Amino acid sequence: MDLFFQPGDPEPLIESGIVERARDAIQGGLGGPLVNDMPYTPYTGSTLERLVALKPTTPGTMHGSSFRGDGEKTILDLAVVIKDLLSKPVTGS
Repeated sequence: MDLFFQPGDPEPLIESGIVERARDAIQGGLGGPLVNDMPYTPYTGSTLERLVALKPTTPGTMHGSSFRGDGEKTILDLAVVIKDLLSKPVTGS
């Protein structure tokens, strides 16, 4: 799962705004052909908590800018976004 996916050609490393970019990408995908590409399961929250426990300082991103900073807070903030946007089933068009 590419947690902080951001479309386009963003800069390689940022120190703020990655959660907002990921939120925008997830939100934008909800109406597209890959509507259910990011799974949300009963294990999503605990999986993200395990990542937080690693105390990351530079989470790498497969598609988009990597982030340098408080990885714990950033992943926790993203967990809220993921739950808010994906915890309810979404159907494609």
